[in-house]
Amino acid sequence: PLGLAVFALAAVVGIAMVLGRSPGLTVGALAAAYTLAAAVQWLSEVPPQVALMELLGGWMAAVILAVGVLQAPIDRRLVGAARRLAAVGAARDEEGLVLPALALFLALVVGSGLQSSALATQLPVAVLRPAFALAAAGVLAAVFARSPLRLAAGVLTALAGFQMAYARLDPGLLISAGVAAFQLLFAVVASHFVAMPGRDEGGP
Repeated sequence: PLGLAVFALAAVVGIAMVLGRSPGLTVGALAAAYTLAAAVQWLSEVPPQVALMELLGGWMAAVILAVGVLQAPIDRRLVGAARRLAAVGAARDEEGLVLPALALFLALVVGSGLQSSALATQLPVAVLRPAFALAAAGVLAAVFARSPLRLAAGVLTALAGFQMAYARLDPGLLISAGVAAFQLLFAVVASHFVAMPGRDEGGP
């Protein structure tokens, strides 16, 4: 039951990451992905300092991306035009969600049946399935991204999924610290492009 609940939470986070269109939802889904990954690590007997390292690294990366969104300049003259075009582009935007939604659905179906017979003890399904769900959602979000924010958030979400599984196999604090440092550097570089004018779609 616990494994099913964790997988369901990972699926919800994945849906928000792949199908969400607002920057606020994207950043929130990223923070939720790292929170879930750290919680699963803690529940699966990974050393607390390793889970805490992933949690803090993920939250800091999400904050850095959020700052990039807030720093993006807004041309107030375009706000009215964007609202008028929103209704016209709504149908087209829904059509653009069909392929990502179908790909995510297939990935979640595959993930719900994953089992690790060779590593049943080291990598139980309660860890493997949500890790796969987050990794697959992150990859799909990056593939279908139409802005630097969604691309960066997708890559970081996929990394959170891989970390969730890898920390269960090799819970090393040094490796976790190195990955956290990479996350922060990646988020800093990505936030530069996120803050550039005309680089993101949707509202806050």
